[in-house]
Amino acid sequence: METPHFKMFKILRSEAMFTPETTFKIPNLTARWNLEHSETDRWRIGSPLPGVGASLVGALSGPLSLEGERANALKRAVSVQRGGLGGRPAPRLTAVQEGNILCPSAIDQKEPRRPGMGHVLDADTHIAEPPEMWDFLDPDWHKRRPVVVQVPEDTLYGGVDHMWLIDGQIYPRPAGRGGNFLVTPTVQKNVRDRPDRKARELLDLPMRFEGMQATNVDSQVVYPTLFLAYLTHDAAYEVELCKAYNRFLADVWAKAEDRIRYVVIPPLRNIDAAVSELRFGKEHGACGVFFRGIEGDKTLDDPYFFPVYEEAQSLGLPICIHQGQGAPALNYLIDVSRSHTFTHGRIPPVVAFRNLVSNKVPELFPDLRWGFIETGASWVPFAMYQLRGTLRADEDFWGPRLFDKYNMWISYEVEEDLSYLMQYVGEDHLVVGTDYGHHTPGTTDRLFADPSAQVHCVTQMRTRDDISSATAEKILTDNPAALYGV
Repeated sequence: METPHFKMFKILRSEAMFTPETTFKIPNLTARWNLEHSETDRWRIGSPLPGVGASLVGALSGPLSLEGERANALKRAVSVQRGGLGGRPAPRLTAVQEGNILCPSAIDQKEPRRPGMGHVLDADTHIAEPPEMWDFLDPDWHKRRPVVVQVPEDTLYGGVDHMWLIDGQIYPRPAGRGGNFLVTPTVQKNVRDRPDRKARELLDLPMRFEGMQATNVDSQVVYPTLFLAYLTHDAAYEVELCKAYNRFLADVWAKAEDRIRYVVIPPLRNIDAAVSELRFGKEHGACGVFFRGIEGDKTLDDPYFFPVYEEAQSLGLPICIHQGQGAPALNYLIDVSRSHTFTHGRIPPVVAFRNLVSNKVPELFPDLRWGFIETGASWVPFAMYQLRGTLRADEDFWGPRLFDKYNMWISYEVEEDLSYLMQYVGEDHLVVGTDYGHHTPGTTDRLFADPSAQVHCVTQMRTRDDISSATAEKILTDNPAALYGV
């Protein structure tokens, strides 16, 4: 049975060209979608799946060719009108064009599986750490457990009116030096009205599975949110926080029938404890090891980390380098009000790549896999250009051969120039993730959400005309399976 948004899509495709004021009759629209009236007399289409549909704003003036517009047309909204609804004035329906698919929700519903479609493994999703996580903290540390504190809404932090208090510091802190932006705790004003809060916290697994269905993925790899920040200078306390996180995620994995995997967080200032956590994770559903691009005062080529790399290699776990603020000295140089997370969050993974390659660390661990997650890939040509000025190698090394030899995978974001990047990375070493958990319901506009959130990426990849369907499926299925070893 065709759903209304596919009917709308078929109608618009049959027109080839249309204007925002074109009138369409869409039978039984209200039987599938919940129409909500706003104060501005704009109607929005909400998804029936909890927390994944909301309004899409804006209207495109002038005609638009469905066939001619591709990646540059992502997230441009068009308003279409339909006939009267139960005797009331005709509402305005807002739809968003995603490549060649038009759907009234920022993320599509589950599309039928066609021949050639494999198991889609979402390479990057997140948990919004809940208070229940700290039930897994050793009782001896109970008095130092992270707790949620509240501040008035009229402070410099605005809608972040609830924070974690950890060792005298607050997280998130969306203003000032050393700050950050986090969707945990979910009781903060910016997040608490989202109906999928419990799915983000991994407390409601059926709702999380509904989100997976809506994003057209079969399983997810979960990364942290709170632990993207640098939480404590106390090495012993870091061990206990990491252990609590890892045991909470292990409990989720045990209940999720392998549909939810996670990256284990090693307490890296205690190498013995870090190795122990890797072994625990391997036995309890982990499929990777979490690193930020700089850890403390060390870049990732530092021999200090080699015992962790050796253990990860022996366990078959990849080192997963995620954007995050792991270097306190760098963090406190940056005012997030001016720099956002670019300098202390986005740049460190580029440093990690450069230093690992320049110092040939992957050659010391030839069976170890490396992933660069929620980093985008547009920096790869720049990093290679810089490396070619300091490291002598065969000319053909500076391309897909590097990623083959060093077992490296890069996360791609769907607004990047894929054809160009494939010349450097190759089609075998790119992965994509939705960033589910950090998404803003109802929009894929990077200006109104986490810049890496792309809950529409599966549909977008499968409807591109600049790559083959086989290549799209490889990026969605085979490549993440190879990286994570699942």
